[in-house]
Amino acid sequence: MGKIDVVVYGGVNIGMGSGCSCGCANCGGVKNVEAEYDHMVAMMRQKYAPEEVSFAFINTEGKSLSDYPDVEKVIMNGYSFPITVINDTPYLAGAVDGDAIEEIIGEINGSVGGCGCSCAGCSGC
Repeated sequence: MGKIDVVVYGGVNIGMGSGCSCGCANCGGVKNVEAEYDHMVAMMRQKYAPEEVSFAFINTEGKSLSDYPDVEKVIMNGYSFPITVINDTPYLAGAVDGDAIEEIIGEINGSVGGCGCSCAGCSGC
């Protein structure tokens, strides 16, 4: 098993008006998304060492999406920021979801419960 790279891309969702009341991180802009990212990383660091999983946040605000072709494809298909890319594959859009990221890391590692073990019938340890 190699190191897993998790990159969260924040940016401006075109067409999101300021009247949104959904409560999502996007309504507060990139700064809220980055705060959610920081919280997620703090939680993940309790489970994964830096040599196991690396985390990065990239703010695309004011930059050309063509610099990030995989992210551009996701956005052009109607999904919204933030976009979570794990090992160069886009997995999640619209929120920083630590539980989903942990589950994906567990699947990549071959574990059942996302906790790092591979026991059948795992309840998440």
